[in-house]
Amino acid sequence: MEARKPIIGMHFLGRKYTLGLAEVRSVDFWRAVFGEFVATSFFLLTCLIGVWSPTNLVAGSLGTGLCIALLVHMFDNISGGNINPAVSLALVVNGQISLIRGGIYMVVQILGSIAGAGVVNLITKSAPSGVNGTDVLHFDNCIPQMADEYEWQGMLYEFLFTSMLIMQVLRSTDSVRPVQNGNIALAVGLVVVIANFCLIPITGGPVNPARVTGPAVAGGKVGQLGYYWLGECAAAVITPLVYSPLLTRINTIESPHDYTVQQKPDII
Repeated sequence: MEARKPIIGMHFLGRKYTLGLAEVRSVDFWRAVFGEFVATSFFLLTCLIGVWSPTNLVAGSLGTGLCIALLVHMFDNISGGNINPAVSLALVVNGQISLIRGGIYMVVQILGSIAGAGVVNLITKSAPSGVNGTDVLHFDNCIPQMADEYEWQGMLYEFLFTSMLIMQVLRSTDSVRPVQNGNIALAVGLVVVIANFCLIPITGGPVNPARVTGPAVAGGKVGQLGYYWLGECAAAVITPLVYSPLLTRINTIESPHDYTVQQKPDII
């Protein structure tokens, strides 16, 4: 994408925050926005079909993680391949993308998740499954849910594993400590695999507000959405504040790090 001079900028804790008004006039910006919508829709299509049986940890975890790895690789040079409102929020907090870009990304990611989940619900409702068609696919199995009276513990799990995901994203896109070897998309996908292996039996393992919002809205079960959003968005805000002094040793006076979208526009 074309680097543009920010209209409004602010430095805080070694980060440069920009509003991003100039980006909105760019065709590439709206191409990136549409890319986030498409990527999130395809993500929901794949991961929901992979968890028809909640007890099948292998299919659910590998299907979700490998899908994320593929989509991040596919859309990295288009939108950065966020595919997760918590990731977009974390990149805003860390000063890596503009406020407007982050906000619009989050909106279209939720819309894309609802569209993808809606298509799955529409196509597969009461559809037979198995070689002999003896089983029936139930869309409710696709909706991440926590056990009753276990919501706060589940929210804490979502916070911790979303923090691990965001830490990997920040590490992979750190311009001060660049990754010398390895594939960024695969690294992020593997974190998602691990999170799902651990959390599918407990919370459904979304570590992604879009992953839980789409099927919850399409299936009409939104009662626990607040717990997921609170845990995952808290991780998106807190993790960048912990990451920078922990791993990059920010010195806000002598050598503040510039993490603006103008410096590194194509971020995960």
